[in-house]
Amino acid sequence: MRRMSVLCLYFVILATMLPAGESAAASKSSNVSTAWMDIAVSASWKHMDYPTKSMFNMEKQLSALTTQYILMSYVPNAAVPAEKFLADYVKNNPKLKASPPDTVTFGATKYWRTRYDYGGPQVMLCATVKSTMVTITLQGKDLDKDADVLAMLGSMKYKFK
Repeated sequence: MRRMSVLCLYFVILATMLPAGESAAASKSSNVSTAWMDIAVSASWKHMDYPTKSMFNMEKQLSALTTQYILMSYVPNAAVPAEKFLADYVKNNPKLKASPPDTVTFGATKYWRTRYDYGGPQVMLCATVKSTMVTITLQGKDLDKDADVLAMLGSMKYKFK
């Protein structure tokens, strides 16, 4: 009961901090451009671009012990399409008890998706964009339903040629 009260108080405080008519999901974001994509990153998430330039990760600290992650990477000239890659991943990793792959679209990109638990709930998204395999892993409870995450995924524009 106390946890529910704290959560309600959090939302009341959050609502009073936002300008009239603005939701938490519509809170400020910054446009980030990498060599391979553009994305509008929510202000509540920190992003990290890696020296290899084929990875881009974001994290959100929920508490001293809880951090959520979004891990993104790509492989040029992928040997298999996203659908086959993800189906093989699910088949070859039975301990994950992953859900059967289904499809979801964010922005202009169709992704293949599976859900599983590996040290916590995770969602893996895979897409083939101009012969390049893109993999996005959401690590954290209900991230695939989080308004900020959905807005960030919808804002992504790939630069592959």
